[in-house]
Amino acid sequence: MSTTEKRLSGKNALITGGSTGIGLATAKRFVDEGAYVFITGRREPELNAAVKEIGENVTGVQGDVANLVCECRYYADDAVGQDN
Repeated sequence: MSTTEKRLSGKNALITGGSTGIGLATAKRFVDEGAYVFITGRREPELNAAVKEIGENVTGVQGDVANLVCECRYYADDAVGQDN
């Protein structure tokens, strides 16, 4: 797929449970479509493996999604170069 055809180019996505299963598959697809993705997962080894598998345009955020809202905002602002 050429760069001009990537539907999610320039977009950011947060995918909870992105270290395995449907979440991991979704993260891969979003990256393939041009997005930068943040994936969350509770287990650090699985999260690190998922980040490695996706390869590019991905940041892993380890923790329980119920406690991540503020942390994810920090990572997102850092990734897009904002100081909020």
